[in-house]
Amino acid sequence: MPTIAEQTTGEVDERYGNKFIPVTVNAAGTAITVGTTLLGGLLVTEAAGAVTVTIPESTAAAGKVFPIGSTFDVFCAGAGGVTVAKTGSDTLTGTATIAQNGRKTVTKVAATEWVIA
Repeated sequence: MPTIAEQTTGEVDERYGNKFIPVTVNAAGTAITVGTTLLGGLLVTEAAGAVTVTIPESTAAAGKVFPIGSTFDVFCAGAGGVTVAKTGSDTLTGTATIAQNGRKTVTKVAATEWVIA
């Protein structure tokens, strides 16, 4: 007989077609570099101190993997707040700081441009 968790998972998969976004929780880190595992997902930061989320430069090897239209969300659960930063010559448009209990979406809109909304 399936467990309650297995039954629930099955019901959710059947009802919603397993359309969940991946969630990455960073409990204590203060420096996070965006990678492909975060694309289309949600980053939850829980640190009590300030956290910096860095987007790799589009011309660098680590940045070339993000096609235009790439997106990820950041939710700040910790008291320290989050700053979204870029490296190199990429452009970052929008408010790059996220206060506790705030959420922002980061989207690549051009070859070297990201928008935070």
